[in-house]
Amino acid sequence: MAMFECKSCGRRVSSKRKTCRYCGEKVGTSFSILRVIAGVVVLLVFMGCVLPILLRTIATTAGRMEGKVANATTEIAPGEMRIVRVDMEQAGDVQVTVVKQAGVTVDAYFIDSETYETLDKILNREIIPIGDHHTVRSISGLSKEGLTGRFESGDVPVGAGTYYLVVENSDYGKTNQGDGPATVEIEVIKK
Repeated sequence: MAMFECKSCGRRVSSKRKTCRYCGEKVGTSFSILRVIAGVVVLLVFMGCVLPILLRTIATTAGRMEGKVANATTEIAPGEMRIVRVDMEQAGDVQVTVVKQAGVTVDAYFIDSETYETLDKILNREIIPIGDHHTVRSISGLSKEGLTGRFESGDVPVGAGTYYLVVENSDYGKTNQGDGPATVEIEVIKK
């Protein structure tokens, strides 16, 4: 049995009583309407502040594995390339879409980090390639040489690691491009 103070006379009264036995005043428990409102406010603050942070953290963790990595339309000048980095924390599927909207023919290569490092060294003239330097070891199903229109891969499984989509308008790849720029739309989705 809990005891609380009567609001009228200040004496201690049992929580089971409806009225104060000393002054006859109606007594209530300490769980007043104000306490209920305060509890609701605390709950709403939790739902409004803490819950969104938790949900964002969960969504961010899930988004690391699934979602659009890139979605942009860009112009690639002669001799230039656009590079999209794709980090796969675990094995999964990747879908690549490259649409040449205007301009010259381009090459699109989806390559692993080792191939990217080699390509970067060749393009920066740090190493000289032996044999056919126009051969890029790309991941099958996610690359397209001589792109004149739209290329859309299906879902292609790749292992965990870092990958790069390289869309180039240079003489490096299989296709020797023309003298003008190319406008391309690039989209990479990891699942």
